[in-house]
Amino acid sequence: MKKIILIILLPLVYIHAESCIDINEKYKILESIQNNNKYYLDVKNYIQCINKENKLEQFVCKDKDFLLMFKLLSQASVYAYENATKQEVNHQTFNKTNMHWKIHHYMTQSHINTDKLCFDVKDVTTSTLGSDSPYINVKLNSEQQIKTYFLQENRHGVVLKSRDGHKIYLGKNCDVLDNRGVNGLWSRDKDKYTIFLAKKRLYFDEENLNLKKYKCY
Repeated sequence: MKKIILIILLPLVYIHAESCIDINEKYKILESIQNNNKYYLDVKNYIQCINKENKLEQFVCKDKDFLLMFKLLSQASVYAYENATKQEVNHQTFNKTNMHWKIHHYMTQSHINTDKLCFDVKDVTTSTLGSDSPYINVKLNSEQQIKTYFLQENRHGVVLKSRDGHKIYLGKNCDVLDNRGVNGLWSRDKDKYTIFLAKKRLYFDEENLNLKKYKCY
């Protein structure tokens, strides 16, 4: 039965995990934007969709999820600066001179590497907002390295995504598959999660994850 789940269930997780943000993250972003102090609601989005002056704007303005993510990041940028310096800034112009996102960092031949762009927007937002970030990151440990992944949860299980595009899918039945075709199992012991992927053992600790509902002991 376990092998059938690996073949059938996890490809469904793969199909539903390709967007940068899932429905839960989107809800949290909208909630964060609306719940921010009203003082920051007038902060202009770093990405403007009027003239679409550069390739980054051209790309983001076609993607409502990325546009929403940059809106929250723009508010967070102003908030962090004012909170740290105790100085008020111009909410209309601050981000244009203080945020530096260049599309050439994400270009691979003729297309944009959305994995890297998605990861970086989430990473900077999380660094700025801390525990108030709508995104969840985990430090995945192995014998060789510690690597950051952002976590998403959907009705099929859990998805972990790294900056280099590596994706690990944790199924509800404690089965594992990554986007390189390697499968395995995962387990939980209190707040410690272990992933057995081929011959590798990966683990991360997280107290605030809602994964205890999965009976993976």
